[in-house]
Amino acid sequence: MGNLFLRVLRYLRELCVFLGFYTPKRSEWGIFSKFSGGFMIKHTKIWRIPKPNPALQEIFILKLGVSRVMAQILVNRGITTLEEARAFLSGEAGVLHDPFLMKDIDKAAARIRRALENGEKIRIFGDYDVDGITSTAVLLKVLTKLGADVDYYIPERLTEGYGMNQEAVGTAGLDGVSLIVTVDSGISSLEEIEAANRAGIDVIVTDHHEPPEETPRAVAVVNPKQKDCPYPFRDLAGVGVAFKLAQALLTVEDPILEELNELVCLGTIADIVPLKGENRTLVKSGLNLLARTKSVGLRALMDQCGVNAGQVNSRQIAFQVAPKINAAGRLGDATVGVKLLLSEDEEEAATLAAELCALNEERQGIEAAIYKEALQIIEAGGINLDREKVIVLAREGWHLGVMGIVASKLVQDYYRPVVLLSIDGTRAKGSARSIPSFNIFEAFKHNNDYLERYGGHKQAAGLTIPVDNIPLFSAAIKKYAEENLGDEDLKPEVYIDSEIDFTDLDENLYKQLQMLDPHGCENPGPILVCRQASVMEYRTVGSDGSHLKMRIRDKQFVFDAIGFNLGRRHTMLAGDDDFDIVFALEKNEWNGRTTFQLNVKDFKPSALVDNPFQQGDLFQEDAGSKAGFIEELFQNAVTYLTDDYYRDIGDKDEFYTKVVGVTFEDRQAVAAELYNGEKLNLLRQPNNPFDSNAVRVENGSGAQVGFLNARLAKHFAPLLDRGEQYFTYVSQVTGGGDKNYGVNIIMQKVRDRNWEEQQVLLARLREELACLPDDELMERIRQTLLGGNPYREKQLEALDQLFLGRNTMAIFGTGRGKSAVFQSMAAFKALREREMTAILYPLRALVNDQFENMSARLTALGLRVYRGNGSISSMERAMLFEALEKEEIDILLTTPEFAARHIRKLQSMKKRVGLFVVDESHHIGMSSQAHRPIYKQTGELAESLGSPVVIAATATANEETAGEIINTLKIEKVIIDHHIRTNLQLVDRRDCPDKNGYLKQVVSTGTKTIIYVNSRLQTVELAAMLRESLPQMANRIIFYHAGLKSEHRNTIEKMFRGGEVSVVVATSAFGEGIDIPDVKHIVVFHLNFNFTEFNQQCGRCGRDGQTAQIHLLCGRRDAAINQFILETAAPDRDTLAKLYTVLKAAAEKSHPVILSNEDIAKQLRFAGIRYARPNLVSAGLGIIEELELIQRETIGRDRQIYLLAAPGEKIDLERSLRFIEGREEKQAFQDFQDYFFKASSEELLSCINSPIYPGKFLTTAI
Repeated sequence: MGNLFLRVLRYLRELCVFLGFYTPKRSEWGIFSKFSGGFMIKHTKIWRIPKPNPALQEIFILKLGVSRVMAQILVNRGITTLEEARAFLSGEAGVLHDPFLMKDIDKAAARIRRALENGEKIRIFGDYDVDGITSTAVLLKVLTKLGADVDYYIPERLTEGYGMNQEAVGTAGLDGVSLIVTVDSGISSLEEIEAANRAGIDVIVTDHHEPPEETPRAVAVVNPKQKDCPYPFRDLAGVGVAFKLAQALLTVEDPILEELNELVCLGTIADIVPLKGENRTLVKSGLNLLARTKSVGLRALMDQCGVNAGQVNSRQIAFQVAPKINAAGRLGDATVGVKLLLSEDEEEAATLAAELCALNEERQGIEAAIYKEALQIIEAGGINLDREKVIVLAREGWHLGVMGIVASKLVQDYYRPVVLLSIDGTRAKGSARSIPSFNIFEAFKHNNDYLERYGGHKQAAGLTIPVDNIPLFSAAIKKYAEENLGDEDLKPEVYIDSEIDFTDLDENLYKQLQMLDPHGCENPGPILVCRQASVMEYRTVGSDGSHLKMRIRDKQFVFDAIGFNLGRRHTMLAGDDDFDIVFALEKNEWNGRTTFQLNVKDFKPSALVDNPFQQGDLFQEDAGSKAGFIEELFQNAVTYLTDDYYRDIGDKDEFYTKVVGVTFEDRQAVAAELYNGEKLNLLRQPNNPFDSNAVRVENGSGAQVGFLNARLAKHFAPLLDRGEQYFTYVSQVTGGGDKNYGVNIIMQKVRDRNWEEQQVLLARLREELACLPDDELMERIRQTLLGGNPYREKQLEALDQLFLGRNTMAIFGTGRGKSAVFQSMAAFKALREREMTAILYPLRALVNDQFENMSARLTALGLRVYRGNGSISSMERAMLFEALEKEEIDILLTTPEFAARHIRKLQSMKKRVGLFVVDESHHIGMSSQAHRPIYKQTGELAESLGSPVVIAATATANEETAGEIINTLKIEKVIIDHHIRTNLQLVDRRDCPDKNGYLKQVVSTGTKTIIYVNSRLQTVELAAMLRESLPQMANRIIFYHAGLKSEHRNTIEKMFRGGEVSVVVATSAFGEGIDIPDVKHIVVFHLNFNFTEFNQQCGRCGRDGQTAQIHLLCGRRDAAINQFILETAAPDRDTLAKLYTVLKAAAEKSHPVILSNEDIAKQLRFAGIRYARPNLVSAGLGIIEELELIQRETIGRDRQIYLLAAPGEKIDLERSLRFIEGREEKQAFQDFQDYFFKASSEELLSCINSPIYPGKFLTTAI
C-alpha cells in the first residue's frame, strides 16, 4: 500500500511539473523519474517532427535519386526547389551572388577607390568577437593589397563595449583618418556617425545585425538585412558582408579571394548564422581550403588546438578553434586575434596562438565561477521559476567577456530567456540569450525606454542600462514574456527530421546524410527516430556514470548505441516497455573495424505522445473536405507529371490503339490473315515475366497477334481485372510488301443501361437546345461560356455580322473576349445548323492548351471537340479520322499545316463546315515565301471547305497587316474594340535575382494570384515550396496543369473562382476559357514561348476593372532553358541526321535495334549533340518514323526499332508535320525573346492592355 501511495504521489508531482504548476530546482532533476507498475514515466521534452511534404519528397527522389528520408531532411532545412537542393548538396560557387546586388555596395566601392586614388587614410572599425576579428582581417588584407594607407581599430570590450564610440571617432580625426569602414558593426551607431560627419570623416557601414528603424547617415550602408536591400541572401555574417565588399573591389579571378574564403568560413561558423545558401557555399569551400591552408597563423592555431588541418570540420572550428580567438576579445586585447590571422612568421604565430589558448583557459575559469554563482542565486529562490518566464540577474564584478556564454548555459538549463548584467557604478552592461519562441531583440525594442543602447539578433543580444532602471526593466520584460510565451513554449524541444526503421540504416543512407555537411545553425546534424524499439541491454558508463550504453533492436536489426549525459535516466529502461529512440547515425571505428552506432539524443516510452499540447490533427479537422482534396492532390502530384494519355482510359467508351509485338515470333503470318472489322480477343496475363499488367491480343482461333502496349496496359489491366468488358475489332492492317504488317484496333466498352441512358440524355439535350429560339439558344451558350457576364458591345457587333453571314475580322485587345465570339458562333452552328467549325491556331502548343479548356467547357452543351496537329498520338489521330468519317465532330482545333495536309479528309465529310476561324490572324501579315507561306493560303483553304463564314481574330493588326488579312480571307466587316485596360499595372522585375523571395511577398497578400511557369514539374515544385514557406496559407495554394484529371482541373477552377484557394501555380493550360474577373496578380515566373502565350497569361489579370498587377520575374536564364526545351522537343536537321546515323550503326551490329532512349542519347552526346536526352530521342524517333524510315514495336517494356528501306532521293523533312510545327515553335520563341528583352516596361504593358488596329476602320467601312 505504501509503494502504491508513493507511485501516485510521484505521478501527481510529475504531472504538475509537466503542466507547469511546479518547476523543480536543478538539484531535484532526475528524482522520481521512473514510475513502476504501469504508471506514466516522466518525459519533459516536446518532440517535434515536421509534417512530411510528399510532393517535394517525390520530386527530390525522382530528380536527385535520394532516399525518402534524405528528401524530407532537405525540406526540413528549408530546401524547397530542385535548384536549391542541387546547390545545397554540391555547395558550388555558383551560389555566390553578384555583390553589386547589395544596396549601397557600389557607393562603398566607389568611395574606397577614390580614397585609394587620393592617398587618403582609411581606418577599419572592427569588433572583438570572431566575426568582427575575421571581418577586420579580410578587409585589411584587401585594402593592403590594393595599396591603401589603412589601419584598424577594435574597441575594448570591458571599457568601450560594442560598436563605435565618439572617443574613437575623435581619435580617428586626430590621426588624419578621412574614411572609416565599419565591419560587423555600425548599423546602430547613429550618433557616432553623425559625430564623424561633423568631423569631416566619411563612414561606410558594413554590418549584418538587425537595422533599427532609422539607419545612420553614412556614405554607404551595406547590410543585406535592410528592408529595401534587393540582395537575395539576408543571413550573411559580418565577415560575409566584408567579403562581398572585397569582391566588389577585386576581380573575380583574384587569387586572394580563396585566402579570404578561409577567414569567411571561420567567422561564419563562429557567429552561428544559418549555414544555408551563400553561407553554406562559403563554409563548405572554406573548409576545403583550410584543409590545405597556407596561412601561418591558422596552421599555428589549429596545431595548438590539436586539430588536424587535413580533416578539419565545422564542429572543430566551432568548439575548438573559434573559442580561442574569442578569448582575446573577451578577456583582453582582440587585436591579438587579428595579428595571428595576418601573421606570416611561424615563430610569431606560434607565440600568438599559445597566448590565445592561455586566455581561453583563463576564460573558462571565470565563466565557471559566474555560472556557479548564477545557479546558486536561482536555486536559492532568487528567481521564481513557477512565475517568471525570463531570468534577469545583475551583479557587480561579473566579467563582461563571458556573460553571453553563461547566459547560453542557463538557457539550456532552465529553457527560458536569460539576461545577465554586470554592474559598474551607475551603469550595467550585459548579454542576453533566448529560446526559439522568444525574440529577445524585439523584447528589447519593446522596452527600449529603459535602455541606453542595445543590439543583436532574435536569440542573442547585448545591452547597456542605467542601474536604477534594472528593476523596472526586469519587471517590464517579464510582463512582455508573460504576454508572448505560453506554457508549451517553455518546454525544451527535440527536433526530429524523420521517422525511420532500422531496415533503412545502411551505407547508402549514411553517405547521403554525409552530403548534408557542414552542419551548423539551421542545418543541424540529421536526427532520426525509431518507434517501438526494444532496449535489449543497457549500462551506465563514464567515470561518474553520466553516459548510457545500450543495444537496441528494431525488427531483426540490432545496433549499439551511446547516450551522452543520459546516464541518470537509466532507471526508465527497466521493464519490458517499447521505446521511441531519437538518435543520430554515426560510424564507430574500433580496432580497425567500422560499424554503425546510434548516438541517442533522447528516448521515451512508446506509449507517451510526442507533444501533449497538441491534440489530434487540428488542421485537417478545421479545413474539412477542401483540405482533403488539396492534400490528396499534393500526395499524388508526381503521378500527374508525365503526359499519360491512357490515365483516364476507363472513362472512354471507345478508343483506338496499335497492337505491339506484331513482328515477334510468327505473328506476321497471323497479322497478314486479319481483315478490317475482324473480332479479336483480349487475355490477361498477370504472371507474364516481363509485365504483370500484360494483355495478350489474339484472333478468334487463339493465335497471338501481339500485346497492348505497356503504357496502356498499366491502366487497362486493372479495368479487366475488376470485370470491365470490351469488344475489340481490327480497324486497319498496315504494311505489307517490303514493310512489316501492323495492326490497329478499336476497343469498345460493353455498354450497360446507364451508358445507354446517358447517350439518350445527351441526344435529348442537343435536340432540346436545337429547338430553342435563336435568342434563347444564344443565352444558353452565353451562360455556358461567360457565366454571369454579359456579352460586351463589340462582341455583339461581331456576332451580328457572323449571323448575317459576313466574313469578319475582330481586333480585340487581350482579355476583351474575342475567343468567346467565335466559340459562341461555333456552338450555335453545331446546335442549330448541324455544322462543324474549324479553328486554326498558329502553334500546336496553343492547339493543345485551347483543346483542354474548350473541351471541358463546351461538353456542357453536348458538343464534341477534337484536335489535330503533329504532336497527337497515332491512337488519337485514328480516333479523329474515325470521328470525321462518322460526322461526330462539332469543333476541330488545328494548325494550318495539319489542315492543309489532311484537306481531303476534311473535304470528304458530308457534314458542312459552317465556320472557319483563324485565331491570331496577324500571322497572315507575317507570312512570306520563306516563313509559313501556308498562312497566305488560308483563304483558299476556306474556299476548298465550301466557303464557310470566316472570322479572323487578333489583338495586333496595323494597317498593312489588316489589309493582308482582308485580302486573304475576303473580309467584309472589321470590328474593333479599342478599349485600353488602364487598370493594369506592370511590375518590371525582369531577371529578378530572388524570384522565390519576391513570390512569397506577392502570395502573402492573400489576394487571387496566378503564377505561370513553363513545366508541370515546376507547378508542383513552386506550389509545394510556397506551402512549406507560408504554412498559414497551405490550404489556399494549389497547382494546375494539363496532366491532371479533368475532374481535378474543374474542381481547382471552382475553388479558385469561389475564393477557397487564392493562389494557383499553373502552366499555360490554366488559360483560355478560365475567365475569372477578380485576379489581382499575375506572376510571369518563367519566360513565355511566344507572344500569344504572354498576352493571354498577362491578360487574365484584373478583368473586373479593378487595379491589378502583372509581375515579370522571368529573365535571360529562362531563355536558355526554353531554348533547351524546344531543341529537345523539336530536333533540327543535323540532330535528326546524327540520330539516324546512330540507328544505322546499331542496326549493322544487331537488327532490330533494341537500345533504350538513354542508350541512344549517350551515343548522340558522344557524336557532339551535348544536350541529347531521352526526350529528345523520343521526339526524333517520332519524326523519323513519320518519314517512314523506321518502325517501332513494343512488347512489355521492351522496344524494337526496325530500319525500313531508305529512299534513293534526299529526305524531305517538310513531309513531317512534327518537324514543321516544331520549327515554327522555335521561330516564334526567337521572335518573342528578341522583342521581350529589348522592349521597355511601357511597351510591354501596351502589348497587354492595348490592341493594335488600323484607325481608319473605326469610322470607315471596308
